[in-house]
Amino acid sequence: MNRRTPDPKKRHPPSPPRPHTRPGQHPPPKWPTWFIAILLFLGAGGGLVLIEVFRSGPEWIKALRPDPTSIPTLTSAPDPTWTPSPTIQSTPIPNSPTPSFTPSIIHTPSFTPSTTPSPEQTFPSTPFVQLVSPAPDTAVFCIPGFPCQFEISGTSARVAEDLGLVIWTLVHPDNPVGQGWYLQRTAIPKTGGEWYQPINFIGEAGRIGQGDTFSVIAIVTGVDAVYQEITLHNLAGAAILELRLIEGLVAQSDPVVVHVVLVTPTP
Repeated sequence: MNRRTPDPKKRHPPSPPRPHTRPGQHPPPKWPTWFIAILLFLGAGGGLVLIEVFRSGPEWIKALRPDPTSIPTLTSAPDPTWTPSPTIQSTPIPNSPTPSFTPSIIHTPSFTPSTTPSPEQTFPSTPFVQLVSPAPDTAVFCIPGFPCQFEISGTSARVAEDLGLVIWTLVHPDNPVGQGWYLQRTAIPKTGGEWYQPINFIGEAGRIGQGDTFSVIAIVTGVDAVYQEITLHNLAGAAILELRLIEGLVAQSDPVVVHVVLVTPTP
């Protein structure tokens, strides 16, 4: 069987182009012409409707609002069966006393603020010490032939709160005059700033006479206060010539003068 040999000089028509599809993918569908025409017609009609709405919008909005003249008005008619109540009149009672009113005067007590300062206002801001017993010009009873023994007490402030401060008592012979202040023991603190020293001595045995006078004083010093390079704790019973020479002196009370009264104990 003979086959035709293609003539190389004869041109063949080109093949139609293939759609751009991937292997295994279907070509996109083709919309019919009548369907596209319907969509264009509906789009054009909708656009005309929107234009008409925006152009005549206020008119149809007013048409939706109710006419105020068409709203019925409620009116009330008088009740023909109603009759007014009779008028009540007051009749005065004969020979009745006319009440009188006299306003009472209310006495408001006047208040004058006290000028006395409160304890908080007078409370010292620095350490303070004061003698309470013996009182000035009181008698100290002594036994002949023995040193005078008595008790001293007083008050203080800002001392008990500070553990670095102590209270000392001292006695000075006035008549007959003695040399310096004789240092006693440290005072014992109590609650509320009170303090006392139960045992104090003055004078030598056999040298105390009737009517002798001496002064008592209390001082506040530091725990390590010294006099002439000696701590006060090592000077109990010794005489201090001048109190101002004590190194560590913080405060001192006013001196109190007392006198001696000799008493003979009963056998």
